[in-house]
Amino acid sequence: MDFITTAIYFGIAATTVMFLFNIFHCVFASIFEVRIEKFGMLLTIGSKYFLKFKRNHTEYSLGWIPTGSYVKIAGMFNEGLDIEPTKIEEYMLLSKSPIVRFICSAGAPLLLLIPFILSASFIDSNGSLNDGFQVLNNVLYNIYQYLIGAIDVTQTETNWTAIANKYNEFPIILCLMTLFTAFTNITTLLTIAISEKIKGFYNISSIALIIFYLFICYKIIVLYFTLYGFIGGLTSFLKFSVTIYSISFILMLLIKISPKNKYI
Repeated sequence: MDFITTAIYFGIAATTVMFLFNIFHCVFASIFEVRIEKFGMLLTIGSKYFLKFKRNHTEYSLGWIPTGSYVKIAGMFNEGLDIEPTKIEEYMLLSKSPIVRFICSAGAPLLLLIPFILSASFIDSNGSLNDGFQVLNNVLYNIYQYLIGAIDVTQTETNWTAIANKYNEFPIILCLMTLFTAFTNITTLLTIAISEKIKGFYNISSIALIIFYLFICYKIIVLYFTLYGFIGGLTSFLKFSVTIYSISFILMLLIKISPKNKYI
């Protein structure tokens, strides 16, 4: 596959995983009668959105930064961003039992195992699920070697091309995006849990995670611009961004016009 097609695949996979992640949160919240206050696709800075509307008690928004999604559960104020309410209402997460709070918080990233396993089963058309996992392991090892500087950009691209030409590229990318989304969310949950015991841990760990994510973004940018030059790298980013914007916009419109229900 050429790098433009790969960028589009990454855009489709990223949007799919982000949307599923949000929907999984909504499903668990509806089951346990917890209110979803915000449902966001793509991030933003300030109060500018491509699309914003309200259904029931939930505010839906589509940001302009081509990455990230989030769901804000009512009463989940201990994530370091919200102010503690003076009264805990029945629709808030904190009014529920510890097991329900755990399910509503960790259920969505755990359910991402479903698209992960389904995607892995399609990596090798002629092989088994275990063969798909082995291919994915090779891909992750190639990425790891590049991130730590054990191999250069050219070798990384050569390894990826060899795998992409032999196996189905899109399921590999979908697995990678699923793993990354689950990892970031579980890491955030662990950070919040530890922060309740150790004062100041949330700020320190949040800065460390931001640096880590920026480092990954930097390495990806270096990879593309080194291999394909400024024009090629920029074209790839634009294809990725347009794909995410287009699909996210369509999904949010579908939510807006769909009949009201208990899930969204």
